Amino acid sequence: MPDHKSKNSLSNSGSLPQATSSESLAIIDWEKSKQIMNNNLFEAKQILKQLLNYLPDALRKIHKAVQLNNNNMLLDEVHKVHGACSYCGVPRLKTAAKSLELALRKADLQQVNELLPLLEQEVNLLLKAAEQDIILNEK
Repeated sequence: MPDHKSKNSLSNSGSLPQATSSESLAIIDWEKSKQIMNNNLFEAKQILKQLLNYLPDALRKIHKAVQLNNNNMLLDEVHKVHGACSYCGVPRLKTAAKSLELALRKADLQQVNELLPLLEQEVNLLLKAAEQDIILNEK
């Protein structure tokens, strides 16, 4: 089961994306968000706000699953985060969630241990970026 003290980098094994490729993506991609919502900026903002409201609870559930050593619960929560990201232009978080979900499905605990901190990091980066995002915060 995942160890909270594992490193934040991705290994070179398997087909999972490398950290550097994720880091080159935007935290919030408004063009992608609008495209997903039929070029409706208002709807894109609303769906992103829903994701932002959901993420703290999702992280709590992920931490609980790790604490309980419950891989099925962990997979379920990570799958939900990944799915929610599909409705928003948040490519870095989506990439991190997808990579972790794939590692969980493969039962690759080494990858899971490496990717869990990355997912949490990306959630925190998104939450911080959203606080400062001019588009999201305009009335």
